[in-house]
Amino acid sequence: MPLDDATAAELAGAAIVDTAARHGAERVAALATSPLSRLVGGLGGAVLTEHPCAPEQVLGPRFSGPGADDWARQAYVLLWGENNRLVRTADTPWVIAGRYKGQKVVAIGTHPTRLSDETLVVRPGTDGALAMAMGHVLLKEFYLDRTPFAGHAMERTDLPSLVWLRRREGAYVPGGLTGEVCDRLSVYGGQAAEVLLPRFDDGTGVLRRGVPVVSDGGEPVTTVFDLLLAVYGVPRPGLPGVWPGGYEDRAEPYTPGWQEAYTGGGGVAGGEDGAGAGG
Repeated sequence: MPLDDATAAELAGAAIVDTAARHGAERVAALATSPLSRLVGGLGGAVLTEHPCAPEQVLGPRFSGPGADDWARQAYVLLWGENNRLVRTADTPWVIAGRYKGQKVVAIGTHPTRLSDETLVVRPGTDGALAMAMGHVLLKEFYLDRTPFAGHAMERTDLPSLVWLRRREGAYVPGGLTGEVCDRLSVYGGQAAEVLLPRFDDGTGVLRRGVPVVSDGGEPVTTVFDLLLAVYGVPRPGLPGVWPGGYEDRAEPYTPGWQEAYTGGGGVAGGEDGAGAGG
């Protein structure tokens, strides 16, 4: 049953207070633009900003970033989190302009939307699980199985940067950048070390996965790219730790099979009238 804004805000506020009381304020968060951000901040939780850091992280610090008018020139647009309450945002007219040229728009959200040909429907708050599964596939198929992005990654991103590893609980954790850049994305092919990584589907859980290492002054180092593969659970032969057995593995994050339990399977719907096929 649809809820009015006041009821929805009351339910969300009560859930935040209950979570903070049961599990601690560090387990709650809100966007700075949310009406609930003052409540979360007052409880001692995290208030998140919407700083657009993704282009710099993915495409490198020298990437100037897309302009609003770039939307109109694209043949395919993916709107992550677009919904009917945000269709009048500043960039929306540029998307509409692209639509007149035959642009295809696919949205990721909780229901079909006005601006999209299709919507990849996920349960509210679970799009992060979908993003991790997408990253898992992209890293495997476009960086390991074949390497169309390797040249760009070497030149424009921090993926070949070297990272110190420091000991903790019988394994290693990332200890910061060394300030040096490797001549390749990965140091795979020699020694390996087991690293401890956060498990985002379990607040106290830890993943134990291996990364290839080389010695720098007697200390083990690896690349940002090697750590990224470990975080996303992209296996390579000979590395220690627990890894997914394939895309269908539901037990180990962050595979396509794993995300289905959280997102509901990522059904695909048509336009706002709901026409479309289930995924």
